[in-house]
Amino acid sequence: MSAYLIVGMPRSKTAWMSVVASMVPGSICHHEPVTRFKRWECCFDIWKNTAMPHVGIADSGLGFHLERILAEVAPRVLIIRRDPKEVIESLKRISPTQINYEPENLVRALTESLDAFAAAPGVLSVAFEDLERPEIVANCLNHLIPGGTLSEDRIRELIDLNIQVDVDRFWKLAGANRAHAIEMVGRDIALRLRVMQ
Repeated sequence: MSAYLIVGMPRSKTAWMSVVASMVPGSICHHEPVTRFKRWECCFDIWKNTAMPHVGIADSGLGFHLERILAEVAPRVLIIRRDPKEVIESLKRISPTQINYEPENLVRALTESLDAFAAAPGVLSVAFEDLERPEIVANCLNHLIPGGTLSEDRIRELIDLNIQVDVDRFWKLAGANRAHAIEMVGRDIALRLRVMQ
């Protein structure tokens, strides 16, 4: 079994990269498994208990535990770097009323943790914006899954795949065209979200 790990800031395409990596034959990548378990160490069980040849985990929070993960599992690691200011703005946009922590503190601490291991053996670091280039994505897949990749044509098809809701776009649409927003979510939900007011 070959283990790999995708880490980076929240809102940095780690979820998207996990979907793309899972499309490589013989590979499966679990996205944020830590949210389903009581302890982050569950990742060790995921890597150990599998029939798949290549097993990955994509989880921003595991960036805080790279030292132990590298020592105990030595997975191939992909770090996705994104401008901290963009990350903070994105975090505030997706849940401005629900955030009960200072995103600046999270981003600063995670940046320090990721930077400490960016040049470690088995670690590849790539810029968030470079994931728009099929050849860069193919290189990331080759790093994570030796001998396994997708064609650049297939990657090109996946570049615009959005696996998370674009909250900003929805609310802009809701403000500009309420009828379309109501049609998108349904009248009952639109009433609860106050799109109709």
